[in-house]
Amino acid sequence: MLRPKFRKLLLVGLIGLAVSTQMLNADYWARLWDYQRETWWQLTWRAPEIKNDTLVMVHLPEGYRMQQDYEVWGPLNLIYRPIPAAAPAIQAEVLTSDTAYDILKKSVLENRVRDIKLHRDFSNLLLISVPSSASCVDVIDGTLPIYSENETLLIQQVGEYSRVDRIISFGPSPISPAQIFGSEPSHNWCYYYQKAALARQPGNWEEIGNLYNQAVALKLVARDKSELVPFLEALINLGRIEDAKSLFNKEIKGRNKMRFPLCTFLSEDPHYPAAFRYDYKTISEILCH
Repeated sequence: MLRPKFRKLLLVGLIGLAVSTQMLNADYWARLWDYQRETWWQLTWRAPEIKNDTLVMVHLPEGYRMQQDYEVWGPLNLIYRPIPAAAPAIQAEVLTSDTAYDILKKSVLENRVRDIKLHRDFSNLLLISVPSSASCVDVIDGTLPIYSENETLLIQQVGEYSRVDRIISFGPSPISPAQIFGSEPSHNWCYYYQKAALARQPGNWEEIGNLYNQAVALKLVARDKSELVPFLEALINLGRIEDAKSLFNKEIKGRNKMRFPLCTFLSEDPHYPAAFRYDYKTISEILCH
């Protein structure tokens, strides 16, 4: 249909378009795998063990979100249950507006996908979010959820149903298979944040205080300021009030979008057990008043 002199130009244009398409596609999948790989490594820092029948939902940043449940339960079981099995011991689902409704109803669903039997109990939810490229992995604690300024409304609607007690907080962390997930990332800010979140679960404030001292000494910086809240809580619970006020004034004070949902939950005492040693009154005063 074209004159001979235009045919070469068209061919070159088509080849160029094909090459650029493949390069952009490869770049996208490489970045998606970086997000996923980083997520699984950070989860092993945060969760030494996950109970059977836990329903895990992972919500990555816009444009890189999971499309199928096996993108979550596949890696999880490779890491935490690396033995042959007829069905996944740790279950998963993709978070959407439809599955959010199942969370609210605490549905229990039985079905088969590609001849694999799946048992999904939404009352055993463990919700994991990566709000932005600047954020660490956030395992949502439904008792007192701390949301990033970049967190989606969908996560905030169902976050209080996430149960961190599905994580067993003691014992050695699993080692992700290097042939799949590569070598362990460097221990940057996110490592210290995950270890602080793990120590918060049983109320080990001394450990969080030590982690805070180490992070300050290494001059590590939290790009997502919501990740500083466990350290603020620890400083207050340890009686380091001046350090806590300094951290609040320098890093948290002007973050009203982050503080508002947190202070909404803190409008009432979370009634942690006495052994948790949670100074609700002081924490609420510094963070919210």
